[in-house]
Amino acid sequence: MLEIQPPKPVKLIDRIEAQRHDLTERERALASYLADHYPNVAFESATSIGAQVGASPATVVRFFAKLGYNGFADFQREVRGQVERRLHSPLERLSNPAAHADDPAGIIQRTFELEQRNLSRTFQELDGAQFAALVARLCIPNQRVFIIGEKKGYSVAHLLYAQLNMGVDDVTLLETGQSLLADRLMRVRPGDLLIAIDVRRYVRSVVQTAKCFVDRGADVAVLTDSLISPLGEWARYRLVAATEGATAFDSYLGLFALVNTLVNGVTLRRKQQVADNLAAGEALWEAFSVFDQPLPRAARTSTS
Repeated sequence: MLEIQPPKPVKLIDRIEAQRHDLTERERALASYLADHYPNVAFESATSIGAQVGASPATVVRFFAKLGYNGFADFQREVRGQVERRLHSPLERLSNPAAHADDPAGIIQRTFELEQRNLSRTFQELDGAQFAALVARLCIPNQRVFIIGEKKGYSVAHLLYAQLNMGVDDVTLLETGQSLLADRLMRVRPGDLLIAIDVRRYVRSVVQTAKCFVDRGADVAVLTDSLISPLGEWARYRLVAATEGATAFDSYLGLFALVNTLVNGVTLRRKQQVADNLAAGEALWEAFSVFDQPLPRAARTSTS
């Protein structure tokens, strides 16, 4: 039987949670600031962090000691190391000794184990409150939902669009390419929702699009691979998938699983809307001869 390894915690957040009930009011303010600005806060000084919450540099340093760090510099090294590891390119990861085993059976087993671990970690770490809030937001009638994913993330974005379109009133898959993308963002308004999908090394246009939505008073939901994703700065809703790959490339299985779970959540809350759209879709798909094997008439009638 495959032994699932426990997920590796994001250490700062984990330490704060462990100490949450023993924090003073000033320390709670510090904890909130650190969580809200993670990981960029690792590149600030103790003085600048303290200034944001009205604490002295000495108070900031003592707070990190209380969390179990050997000083503020120890915290900075930890977070910077996490960021650097996440930004390694596929070429750098290909130099990993595990990526050189020329053994078909071995790579099948390694891929299988990693994908099982990715799925386990994704669902073990899924924030139920965030998930429920995002599903509820998607089910608000007559709102506009935009979806973006660049490079390999586009495949995940396209699946989410194709399935969410059956249960949500107004869904747009944003075009990739800077000129078209910029044109589509001109009409973003408060009340709109962007779902941004991206993993390391984080495509600049996706981050810029998220910022644009927030600047215009809209909200952003993020499907990403880490709590230290730069998209987190703009996210009102955030779902994280494990993406460890067997060789040079990240696995997107966890992200696809999050998409399926989101769509299932929306479908359960909007059954009639989904049924009506599927019935209308079947008529159009038959008229355009989309499928080689049309749905039998009896089955078509049962969905309407």
